[in-house]
Amino acid sequence: MRVQGLMLNRILLLVAIISCIGGCSGQIGAGELAGSYKLTQANGFEILDLRENGNYVCEVHTSKGMKKTYSSTWKFEPFDGEPKVFVEDFPQGSVNADQRPLVGTLLGIRKSWGRIRLYVSYDENLYFSKQFPPTDR
Repeated sequence: MRVQGLMLNRILLLVAIISCIGGCSGQIGAGELAGSYKLTQANGFEILDLRENGNYVCEVHTSKGMKKTYSSTWKFEPFDGEPKVFVEDFPQGSVNADQRPLVGTLLGIRKSWGRIRLYVSYDENLYFSKQFPPTDR
């Protein structure tokens, strides 16, 4: 009887661990994306606010104290089975955006341990990290 109780406890523990691993996976839905994200670089930072209504505001702050604001629309895009965020008229090159055209851009999505990152470039490890709830900026 005691052996069965120990086996049952071990089985329940294993089920709990497997459930946690499944809950901590990188699966993400469109509803989780709205919010504010921050990208930091040596020459400045950006705040990207994805709003639930499908609009976004991106504030680019340079290390020289300059600020530029861009806004347009965004949407969840299940691009070839790999979820992405499509942002229209997005400032390519971040703090150097004035030197580049505004184009539609796909940002890669990674979710790990409940944290969401939107990748501008995987090669350069350049990403926005979800920071705090959306604002009314």
